[in-house]
Amino acid sequence: MDNRLNIGSEVRELKLGSTFSNAGPSNQFHTIKYDFKPASVDVNKPAVLEISANKQVTVTVPHLDGSGVPNTVFKGNQRDYSRKDCVLILNRATGEITLEQLNSSIVVKKTRIENKAPNPPPPTLPTIKVENNTARQSSKTKITTGVRKNAPISFMPKHSPLQGSPSYPHRSPQSAPA
Repeated sequence: MDNRLNIGSEVRELKLGSTFSNAGPSNQFHTIKYDFKPASVDVNKPAVLEISANKQVTVTVPHLDGSGVPNTVFKGNQRDYSRKDCVLILNRATGEITLEQLNSSIVVKKTRIENKAPNPPPPTLPTIKVENNTARQSSKTKITTGVRKNAPISFMPKHSPLQGSPSYPHRSPQSAPA
């Protein structure tokens, strides 16, 4: 195992936990997956896990004092695992390794806090009455197209020597009377 579990390289006995006994398990094991973990969670306070009769789950996680919100509420549902899903429990103090069957998977998502108190009314601002004296006859814009004359268009550079020529329709500054 490349010592990733930090349990040493010696051979150890794997014990089957109480979830494998036919007498009924004395413990239950569940996995919880959540979509978001707030940075202000207080790890020294206990969270509350509530499971309703229809397998709806609510997890309330407390926050650090002064973080602005007292807790985060997660909601989701619980699904049973198959009898093949297990968890391996390592007891570092005793060196004991126990295999237990998982009972259920819980998937929750963060919910928004519902305000139970009504929102205070917005501050009253002075009202300004604006009158519009223009009357609009139609909300549609009418576009009309006129008849185009097929007049030749000639493009000539601004500083062309042709501008001073007699065939140029405009007078040049040099030919203008003084």
